[in-house]
Formats: sequence, C-alpha cells, structure tokens
Amino acid sequence: MSTIKNVGIIDSDIQGYSYVGGVVGRAYYSTVTNCYNTGAVYGDSYIGGVVGGAYYSTVTNCYNTGSVSGSSGYVSGVVGYASSYSTITNCYNTGSVYGQGYYVGGVVGGAEHHSTVTNCYNIGTVTGNYHYVGGVVGEAYYSTVTNCYNTSNVTGVKTVGGVVGRAEETSITNCYNTGSVAERDYAGGVVGYVNTADITNNYYGGNCTLSYGIGGSSSNTGASNTGASKDENLIANAKSLSWYQDSSKWSSRYPWDFENAWTIVPGVNDGFPILQYAVDDIMRESGIVSEIYNDAEGKMDEENVRRLLEYLLGESDVDVTAKETMDKLNALAGNTMTSADIRDKNDGTDITVRFGGLDWTVTYLSKDNAGNNILTLWLSSSQQDAFAGRTATEGTLYGFINNSLYSDWSNDRASNNYSSSYPDNMYGRSYIRSITLNNGGEYSTSGSAKTTATQNENSVFARFTMEGVEGSLTQYITTPSKMSWQTYQSSAATNPSLSYYYPNDSIEDPVDKNLAGSWQYSYMNYENKDGYKDWANDYIWLPSLAEAGYDTSNIGLWETSTEQRKNFSSSLNNNGTVGSANVKELGAYNYSWLRSGHSNVAYIAYSLYPSGGGEPRLCLCQPFSCRPSCASPKFIKGD
Repeated sequence: MSTIKNVGIIDSDIQGYSYVGGVVGRAYYSTVTNCYNTGAVYGDSYIGGVVGGAYYSTVTNCYNTGSVSGSSGYVSGVVGYASSYSTITNCYNTGSVYGQGYYVGGVVGGAEHHSTVTNCYNIGTVTGNYHYVGGVVGEAYYSTVTNCYNTSNVTGVKTVGGVVGRAEETSITNCYNTGSVAERDYAGGVVGYVNTADITNNYYGGNCTLSYGIGGSSSNTGASNTGASKDENLIANAKSLSWYQDSSKWSSRYPWDFENAWTIVPGVNDGFPILQYAVDDIMRESGIVSEIYNDAEGKMDEENVRRLLEYLLGESDVDVTAKETMDKLNALAGNTMTSADIRDKNDGTDITVRFGGLDWTVTYLSKDNAGNNILTLWLSSSQQDAFAGRTATEGTLYGFINNSLYSDWSNDRASNNYSSSYPDNMYGRSYIRSITLNNGGEYSTSGSAKTTATQNENSVFARFTMEGVEGSLTQYITTPSKMSWQTYQSSAATNPSLSYYYPNDSIEDPVDKNLAGSWQYSYMNYENKDGYKDWANDYIWLPSLAEAGYDTSNIGLWETSTEQRKNFSSSLNNNGTVGSANVKELGAYNYSWLRSGHSNVAYIAYSLYPSGGGEPRLCLCQPFSCRPSCASPKFIKGD
C-alpha cells in the first residue's frame, strides 16, 4: 500500500488521455493525504484535479483550485472516479469543472461500489455536456454521501443535481445546495434522479429555484422530496436572515452535527453552515478576518491580527512579534498601501475584518503625523448582524430597517444659503455626524441656529466614539486631525473625471497645498465657518468623494473596488419610515452617504450608488444608508 502526502502542484498545465490527476493519476490501495493542485488538468476520461481514479483508496484533506476538463466521462475537481470501498473525506474544489461525457461532479465524478464521500464541498462551477452532473458528486452508485454542500452553478443536459446528479442504492444525508441548477429533464435541487436510495435531511435554496429537491425517480424507489426539501428560509436573502446564522437553530430544526462537523461563521458563506475543518481555508480565500478584538480579555486577538497581517503582507505564517514583520509593515505604510495594492497581494480579493462586532472593508494603510502605522476601515455594508433588533425610530432622523442603518444627512435639508452661518451641507454641523454617528457636539437646526448633542451610550457606535463606556475601542482609533491625507485632500486630485474641490473633503483649504482642482465658487469654501472643522477630532466619520471614489475610472485615494463601494442591494420587504421619509417608497434607500458637499449648491451632499458604480448621487433631503469609516494605529501592532 502506497502513501502520497503533503504534495502541492502549483500553476501547472497537466494533460493526458485517461486517469489524469493533478497529483496522482490512478491510486490502488493507496492513501493520498494533504495534497493540492492549483493548475489546469485536462484529458479524456477519469480526470481529477487531484486524483484521476481511486480504488480501495483513501483521499483525505485534499483540494483543487485549478480548472479541470475532460472530453469523456468521470471528470471532477478532486477525484474523477472513486470505486471499491474508497473514501473521500475533507476535500473541496474551487476550480471550474467541465466534462463532455457522463459523470461530472464538483468533488467526485463517480462514486461507486461502496465508496464514501464525507465532509466535502464545491464552490466552483460544474458544467456537463451530457448526463449525470452534480454539484458534489456526478453519480453515486452503492455509495454514501454525507455532510456535503455545493454553492455554485451546476449545468448539464439531463439528470442534474445540486449535490448529486444520479443516485442508486445510495445514502445521501445532511447535505445542502444553494447554487443554481439548470432546468433540465430530471433536475433537482439536491439530486437529479434517484433509483432506490435513502435521501435524508437534505435541503436546497439560495440561488436554486427548482420546484423539486429530487428531479425524478424510479417507480420502486420509495424516496421522496421530503428528504430533499426546498426550505423557504434558504430562499430569502441570506444576509437579512439571522435565524440560520445561529447553529442552535439549525440543530433544533435539522438533526445536523454542529459539535463535530458543521459550524457557522458570521459573514462567511452568506451565513450558511460550513465544515469545521475548512474554516481557515474558506476565510483565507474569502479575505475575511474574524473579530480582532477579544472582549473577554480586553485586548486584541493575536491570532486574528496575525491573519490580518498575512493579508497586508501577502505572506503566510506571519509572526506578529517579529521585528522583520514590523519592518515590512512599516515600509508598506510609509509608501502607503491602497485597496488595489492589497488586492494585488491577495489574488484580487478585498479584505474584510470584524472589529467591535461590525464588519469593515480594509481600504488604506498609511502613517499618521507621528509616524505610526494606521489602517483605515470602511463599514462594509449598512446592513450588519449587530444592528439586529434596532428600531426604525431610534432617532428623530435616523433608524434601522432589516438590520440596515438609514439617516438624514442634515436637520434642515431645504436651504441653499451658502452665506449662512451653517450651510445645510457643512458636515461639521450635520445631524448625521453628531447624532447618527454618535460623535456628539453641536449641529445646526437651521442656517443660523445650532444645538448641542449628547453622546448616547446605547448607540451602535458608542464603543467607537465614547471613551468611558464598557468595551470602548477609542484607544485603538486615531482621528482625522492626525492624518495628513485628511488634513489636505482634493477629489480632483484622486478622481480624474472631477475638476473641483468639494466642501468637507479636506480639513484645511486644499489651495494651501496647491492640490489639483479649484473651488468652483469661492463661497463654497466653508473653512472659516463656525464648526466646519469639528469632524477633525471624531473617531468615526463618513468618507469623502476624494477618498472613496465612485466608479471604475474614479477610484479615489483608497483605490476602492466596485465591491467595496457597493452597498447591499436586496429589497426591503416592508415599508418603514426613517427620518424624513418612507425608505421603501423612495427606492433609493441603499445609497451610501458621503461627507462631501456639492461644489456650488449648499443643500446637496453626495452619496454612492448601491451598485458601487455610476456618478455620485446628489441629495440631502432623504434618508440614505450610513457607512462610516475609522482608522486604527494600534491593532496592526497587536497591542
């Protein structure tokens, strides 16, 4: 009996005729463990991203990220064909799979003769040009499939299933599919066709809109769609549902093993269950870092800070205490590191980090005025798990619907009096800054009047803005006044399609530094007005047009991606009045407010389209989504 372990094939181009694998062509009485392939694999039949064919063999902890294609049958992302008591365990595929013949699967093309497929998943597209195509297994014959899932698109000519294409004398248990399955003869959300099989506790939903969990069955099967149910809780928008992001609710509703097999990680896989062994790999591929502040210990979480540094440095196994690590980070911050730079180090993936219970996208690494490294974060979406249970009338002009924060920008909203003491679009005296973001201080009630806001310790942002509250994070956050790029900035300098300066972009007048652009009208320069600069000392703040940009040609100082600028886009399922209007009737509730005022109109501020593209929206008189930013000088040192 042979053993193949700890083998990785990187960016290869492997081709052959039959029994072609990224690591092993054909395995007899063998053990294949901890192996992976990232390159292309193609041939005729028995083609696998890791193993072409396995007989009386064990394949464990293996994965494939490369494309796999075959001109005939038994083609898959990991094992093309598994037979004769072979076991495929803890394996996954993220690469595209294409087969022109029978038996095409995301993880296993064909599992036959008492083989088992356990704790496996597929997130790569699966396309078959004939019969028996499955998101995880193309065909299962006298075999067992347990604790597996698929989230990607599955297409075939006939007999297509979200998990298994065809099952005969087979047990399929505790599996789910959220990927779309093409409408074909014998197409099912879980299994395409069943002939005498035990189908138990399997579910489908998400992007799969088929009417049946089992597309077809033989007359003597006894199997029914009750074992492969369409669950309406899985059909709805994942991010708006909190019940299935709680493993106890899954355990009580479905008899799945959340002690040893499954887990749920907020923000990962749209909240659907994932397999415990794969958490690190899934999060690494998704660019997601779990909570970096340990509330129980009152300090930063070293392991999650380490993972964040890995993304910033583009390296693995980073030692957060090593001088070499800090030297590299210092060099990057000294030269500044934009979102685009971070994506370049992470295969085009944006990085998201949970900090203080909220999810933030990582936008910019730089130095503050004292030479400290600072990492700027932008709330990834106005819809957050931590906003659950909040009401639409939490404030006079702000509130929450479907776990999303909406707010009016200004308390006055109707005046174009740029010569007044407090123009409506002057951010330093805005309602959204003082009340909604909980920075406190004075805000205007008209062009000539103001009032004082008291910070609220029950605000969702209290721990980010108040030093005295339990769990305060202000010691980890710096303010705009300590960042040179906040002191002087210009939208025209960072967005090639723009020509002017905009109120609130810069703390000081950008003319002082001869930055690109000019004031369209000098009266829109509010620098000397009472309260204009108050936001310079805020812990959290709305980003500017100069920082965030607005489309693929104008990506701002941070060089943001469309995904970073995008806000969640699902429809509200109920009317709800927040602030000055009914947000559903507006039809624009998911626009993301910026702090930038218009270049020549005093009652207008800018916002970003929910899609993350298009010219910035002009408005001030409606409640839009609120996504603040903050900058930390300490957690990137692990303090």
